[in-house]
Amino acid sequence: MKTFVILASLLLAGCATTGGISPGALNVITEIEQGVQTACGFAPDTATIQAILSTFGSGGVVAGQVINMICTAVRPAANSKLRMARLPTVRGVRIHGHFIN
Repeated sequence: MKTFVILASLLLAGCATTGGISPGALNVITEIEQGVQTACGFAPDTATIQAILSTFGSGGVVAGQVINMICTAVRPAANSKLRMARLPTVRGVRIHGHFIN
């Protein structure tokens, strides 16, 4: 999997055709969405990924880190009968989405 370093400027450089998300950031968000689905069978909402990325500030983050963080947060819920009952979070951001299996 390719890794992308996300800078805050990617998130802040909006584009009218993509709802305020720059094309570069949109590519990374898509990579994270697909990576989480493949790694742990969970489909996070785009807004959740954006919110997590915004917590990193200008230091940037590698997409693989975010994929691992989300999967770690939702994995225990995947094994329970009460999925999402414990309200998983990453860096203080509530994870919204659904399991695909």
